[in-house]
Amino acid sequence: MTDPRWERIKSLIGRALELDGPERQAFLDQSCGADAELRCEIQEFLERGDLSGESQFLEPPALSKSGMAKLVLGDFELVRELGRGGMGVVYLARQKGLEREVAVKVLVESLTTTPTAVARFHREARAAARLRHPGIVQVIADGQSDSTHWFAMEYVPGHDLAREIQLQRTGQLLVGRGAFLPCLGTPKHLVTVARVCVDVADGLHFAHLNGLVHRDIKPHNILVQPDGRVQIADFGLVRDELLGSLTMTGEIAGTLHYMSPEQARIRKTPIDHRTDVYSLGVVLYELATLERPFEGATSAEVLTKIQRDEPRSMRRINRRVPRDLETICGKAMAKDPRSRYADAKVFADDLRRFLAHEAIVATPPTLLDRARSGLRRHRRSVTAAVMLALGLGFGSWFTLRTVRAAGRAELWLEARGEDGAPLAGRAALQPIDFVTGLAGEKLALGELPLRGVAISPGYQRVVVEFGDGPREYTRMVEAGEPLVLAPRVRAGPPGDEGMVRIDGGTLRLRDGIPLALLDGRNIEVGSFLLDACEVSNAEYRVFLSEARHPEPEHWSEVREGEHDELPVVEVSWRDALAYAEWAGKRLPSLAEWMWAARGPEGRLLPWPDPEPAVYRGNCQRERVLVEAMDGFAAYLASATSVRSHPEACTESGLFHLYGNVSEWTESVLGERTRDGFRSQPGRRLVAGPAWDAAKRGGHHATLAWFAHDGIEQTYANHRTGFRCARSIPGHPNRIEDR
Repeated sequence: MTDPRWERIKSLIGRALELDGPERQAFLDQSCGADAELRCEIQEFLERGDLSGESQFLEPPALSKSGMAKLVLGDFELVRELGRGGMGVVYLARQKGLEREVAVKVLVESLTTTPTAVARFHREARAAARLRHPGIVQVIADGQSDSTHWFAMEYVPGHDLAREIQLQRTGQLLVGRGAFLPCLGTPKHLVTVARVCVDVADGLHFAHLNGLVHRDIKPHNILVQPDGRVQIADFGLVRDELLGSLTMTGEIAGTLHYMSPEQARIRKTPIDHRTDVYSLGVVLYELATLERPFEGATSAEVLTKIQRDEPRSMRRINRRVPRDLETICGKAMAKDPRSRYADAKVFADDLRRFLAHEAIVATPPTLLDRARSGLRRHRRSVTAAVMLALGLGFGSWFTLRTVRAAGRAELWLEARGEDGAPLAGRAALQPIDFVTGLAGEKLALGELPLRGVAISPGYQRVVVEFGDGPREYTRMVEAGEPLVLAPRVRAGPPGDEGMVRIDGGTLRLRDGIPLALLDGRNIEVGSFLLDACEVSNAEYRVFLSEARHPEPEHWSEVREGEHDELPVVEVSWRDALAYAEWAGKRLPSLAEWMWAARGPEGRLLPWPDPEPAVYRGNCQRERVLVEAMDGFAAYLASATSVRSHPEACTESGLFHLYGNVSEWTESVLGERTRDGFRSQPGRRLVAGPAWDAAKRGGHHATLAWFAHDGIEQTYANHRTGFRCARSIPGHPNRIEDR
């Protein structure tokens, strides 16, 4: 098409591709004006371009054989066209100096006026030229002849995997020989598929080791030699870790159906080598089944499915797919990059184990994985289920499901080890009193696994006794909130290192000093273990690494070595709970915290002193106004080591129960009402003041100040951290009557 309207369409599309979101829409509004037909044509081309992955609407007109005979770019004389893509056309060419056949890629004319496209085009050449590997097409040279931008690469006389898949789908054969892949359903088909993916993964791993991420792995970019060898081509969207990315903020980079979930989010999201692992997993899926995992009528539909849905089982499409191959593909295509193979080499090695009939490393999806994916697909329709998943080590897990119906709940509990074998254990339930925050007597539920055991809704603590010790998990069992939680804990027995035994006793509450609204009531607190110190940045860093938990805000400002011993802050109650359960512990109740801090005599300050008004420890920092200093900067300037100021310890050896940072507790905020009491499960009680308590004065002056201070459990700030507790069996809590 050479008419002026088509030239205008191409020009507008090329410029629109340089923009994203509202800027693109504003540009089209201005450029198209009242020409609604032109606007619709451009929108249709943009939409079709996203879906096709080949952007054929930007291709230049084909050159005739006679026209190309005299077309020379540098040392290369073009012979004939080989193929077309979104950014350029590939020609067979003859290198005059070495008298050999090569392939030359030419940037489409409509993109030569866009600096980003030109830079990206030559970037592909520079990136691929650094890679010398049998599984990667070698770039020989690049250059510019007048307004034509080009680069030359080795010529692969075969075809690409997209053509191979097309032949398989139609049952056709290549002229002169059979298709490279054995026919679907034959014994050698899946073996060949696995070998192809091994070769591609090896090439990708080499690129990754050299700091390059391809970001557009798809069948079109995997070339098949006549002898069956495969090579990766088209590094046009490559991210060079040495040069940085030329992809625009918010732009979708990569062909739609093969994008990873992180690419499909359309907003600026960190992309690393694991995106190539995902895309190769999609290629494996398609080669084995001849179907793509996610299809849709529009770009938005496909992108949504990539992020939200799980693909249809490969074995349901092709019953010959072995379970191990499906498991390998599933791991490569995990939604969370952290759940995929760590790198392409590990992916290739597992495929080699499959080919050698050895045990693979990948494991099938757990019940938790399936539950979470199902909830992700049907979140709006799941209104009567509360699902809680509690990790028991990096290879162990169990799930807790509660279903409310007419005031009834059911508990389903199953545990498995690293090898997938069921774990033996006994489960018990402890209801937690909303008013006091204390756990009641244990109710034995029986041996694992449990199936539909009736329990009461409410605030519950599930205690699971395994051979290496108990694990405690506190959950709100409530209808109407579909919930999936996956806290993880270290494998092996939970240790007591760094914890102090707090012997139980009677916490006597004076009138006017409320604890969960119990003026003048006495509480019998059972014996328990409590961390001597607040959780430090160093300890939390290990948790972030091993449990793969999201980092707190400002974490980049916490310098390893310099700030290790400071208490971790900017953690929500949920973050604190996740850490505690990962460590085989729990959060203390407010009653336990107060008993540890104030003792049987009800001290107003933690340290034993006949003059309680004499302050000790890190509690006398000057109060800093928000306007004068950033909150996190105030924390770095004011907080001290979790093991500092031993003079302010309790008699039992607990640090910083008054000062340094405030601390989350397990207890729920409660309020008096005309009818008696109302709990607010979304708000949690916080214990202890921070570093400026003494200077603030008033109700901050003693430990009584925080008795009814509730904070939203999702909130995090620079003044609040936490410490952990653990129950001691056989030491229950109780409330004395007046």
